[in-house]
Amino acid sequence: MKQTILDAVKDYFSPVSNLFKAKSAKPKDANEAMFIQIRDNGCLDCGSHDFLEGPTASIAMNIKCANCGSKYNIAPMMQFAERI
Repeated sequence: MKQTILDAVKDYFSPVSNLFKAKSAKPKDANEAMFIQIRDNGCLDCGSHDFLEGPTASIAMNIKCANCGSKYNIAPMMQFAERI
């Protein structure tokens, strides 16, 4: 079965898979800190780990919280996140 980009993002953000991810000592900037917070704790507003896929470009992807509707632009390979 072929894994979609959304499946890969869900796997990356799932609480179980986060147990096996190395934690960085200190984020280099606010965007990396936001990414780590979303990765570890889910949505910044409600804590949900359920996200809907939006438009993608290159290594970036827009995601929307399935619970409260908060929107983020993320680039997992760069550990980057920002609100949109």
